[in-house]
Amino acid sequence: MKEKLEKYKKELKEFGTSILHNVPNILVALFIMITEIMLFGQDKAVLGILLLFVQLMCMSTSFSVIKFIKTSLILLFVGILAGIAELNAPLLIILNFIVPFGIIMLLSDDYNSNGYFVYGLFFLLMQTSNVESVADLGIEALSIIYGLAVLFVYNLVLSKINKNEPEKKLIATAYESVVKRLKILSKQKLNEDTPNPLNNILAKINTLLYSEASQKTEVLNKKEECYFQSVLFLKRIDKLTNLALENKHKLTQDDYKYFYDIARLFQTIKEQYSEHDVNDIIKLLDEFAESKKLSDSSMTYDWVYTIKKLKHIIKIANKPKTKLSFKEYLNIRATKLKNNFNLDTIQMRFALKTAIAVGIGTIIEYFVMIKTGFANAYWIPITVYTLMMQFHEEQNTKIKNYIIGTLLGAVVFSLVFQFVPPSAGLIFMVLAFALMFSVKNEILRNVIGAQMVLVLTYPIYGKVEIILIRVGLIILASIIAWLIGKHVLYTDNLHGLINKVSHLLRVDRSILKLLKKAINTKNSEFKYISELLLESCLLESLIIKHEKQQQYYSDPYLTNSVIKYNRNFILSAEQLINIFRDEDKEKIIDSKEYIKYIEEMDNILDVTQNNWKDILSDSKKSIKLEKKAIGKISDDIPYTTKHMMLCVKNIEKIYKCLEEDKIKIKEKK
Repeated sequence: MKEKLEKYKKELKEFGTSILHNVPNILVALFIMITEIMLFGQDKAVLGILLLFVQLMCMSTSFSVIKFIKTSLILLFVGILAGIAELNAPLLIILNFIVPFGIIMLLSDDYNSNGYFVYGLFFLLMQTSNVESVADLGIEALSIIYGLAVLFVYNLVLSKINKNEPEKKLIATAYESVVKRLKILSKQKLNEDTPNPLNNILAKINTLLYSEASQKTEVLNKKEECYFQSVLFLKRIDKLTNLALENKHKLTQDDYKYFYDIARLFQTIKEQYSEHDVNDIIKLLDEFAESKKLSDSSMTYDWVYTIKKLKHIIKIANKPKTKLSFKEYLNIRATKLKNNFNLDTIQMRFALKTAIAVGIGTIIEYFVMIKTGFANAYWIPITVYTLMMQFHEEQNTKIKNYIIGTLLGAVVFSLVFQFVPPSAGLIFMVLAFALMFSVKNEILRNVIGAQMVLVLTYPIYGKVEIILIRVGLIILASIIAWLIGKHVLYTDNLHGLINKVSHLLRVDRSILKLLKKAINTKNSEFKYISELLLESCLLESLIIKHEKQQQYYSDPYLTNSVIKYNRNFILSAEQLINIFRDEDKEKIIDSKEYIKYIEEMDNILDVTQNNWKDILSDSKKSIKLEKKAIGKISDDIPYTTKHMMLCVKNIEKIYKCLEEDKIKIKEKK
């Protein structure tokens, strides 16, 4: 009981903090709403709500002028398209098919699956404003520019007051976690049951880093590069700590003292980094690497490389990073789009079925308005768009929660407005605003959202009429969304699992190409290594997510082993790329052997990738079977796992070939 009370107390505190945090955002949204009405007319009030969504979904992590300009230009373009759609019925229907498809394809991907949402909502809701001519279109653009200008000033001021860097706090937490495990290891008390939250913390950091980069230039900037290199550094410490635990029977008392000393070293650097000159910190690391050794020379080398990794992070933090050219940015975007422009990809299937669903909703909206004159029929395509999700299981949950939330919201609305006059509707909506963006429970959020929608149309219609209209629209939109989601370009978490593993293998093959290039070329420039490694890390998290949420595959051994071997592969490949590109190629005597092993790994991943395509075909048939009868998708799955194991073993072979070179490299450094 005491634990439950503590949990509720913590949740209530977080809820209150969230409300206080959102109050300034809501006040700015209300300011935009009121001034838009004063300057441009009543129908522009929706901009206040929309720009609040933009603020909470796109601007809430950290402020960047580049990110703001990019977001603003997209919103302005989308807003103008919404105005054009209002000029006549054919344009409305055509653009409501085309624009949602384009927004999803261009503004989202596997790792930022909701990146499209606010832009599509902006496009659909801006169609509620009054645009009847080209002159009105100019006013529409001006009203959007004004709202974005207010938002820019607000974010600029906010950035000066509050330096919001959640990645930095998470890095510090992860750092404390690995240091703590090293200290426990040094006391010979570390075991497999010792809690290790590191992977969950690092997964959050990776998601934040990708979200930040994707909203700007698609490439990590200097600060983000340092954060991600810190992620790899912490992963490496964790891997070496676990390796020491596995070989504890070989460790001496001096080895345990080494782990205690290196834990203190890392902790000292973390605590004193900002107080000391960079050269002093590097000198401290060099002295440790030269004076401290483990009984096993191979283990010593791995820890020396880890220290070298930390030196690299400190150095890049104090050096400018080459800026990405506009041409390079366009090439990256074009490559991403090309990879996703395939019916086998989840994104393409989702974009197409969302476009079809919104288009059908728009056609129904048009005929409802023509036949009945009901102006609020625009909620049909908007609600359909809101209910569309990438995977069938998620969509079913979304529809269920939306219907339950709307029905409960209607009851709350009826009870509240028995005692509250219609004139207090604006105050009630502001309160709903404050609560809606602070509540985590989806049903409760839908209950609050229903209040906002109902208040907007009250007292234009009576309470009973607007409740019946709202419930009817929700049910109609739910039917459209469910039918399209179930019967058009069907995707579920099983498809997502297979798709993401296939994608992971493709990314790992790209990493192998960089490794081969590092061996074969001298003084060659290596771009986007961190971005590829980050992509591989993000895919691991998605594989774990889909494995948990899908309903047909009951053996988690595959996903666990793929994740385990891929984590080792990432760290090993990144280390080898750095070794080969830094060293004199003539001194690395076994380069032909390395190439042979890399080509073997590439062939293994190629066969495995094709194997996954066969599994996808098999899974389509298995979906029709009873869920309880399905144990495994295919007998080839254990074979696929063996392929991943072979890749890691080939990496180990390269390390064995490097044994003599390791000694040379260590002495040289």
